[in-house]
Amino acid sequence: MEQKGEDAVREFGRKGSKWFSGPYYLFIYEPDGTCVFHPLQPDWIGKNMSELRDMNGKPMVRLVAQVGKTPENDASDWVFYLWPTKRN
Repeated sequence: MEQKGEDAVREFGRKGSKWFSGPYYLFIYEPDGTCVFHPLQPDWIGKNMSELRDMNGKPMVRLVAQVGKTPENDASDWVFYLWPTKRN
């Protein structure tokens, strides 16, 4: 994002890129929980997803957004949540 700005988002959503490989992908939320980018849930873009909860009721988007609100430039953390998989 620092190098390519908004153009980077196209690469984030390209399957097979280093940002979207197998079950691993990048998503972007504003600190208030608004979805900016999600390669698997494009209908969420522009919506506030802060109340989205995992299988056990954990407010996962809110927890991820809290990491982004950390004042340090190199803020990081892990947020563990259980996401249901699609079953055929």
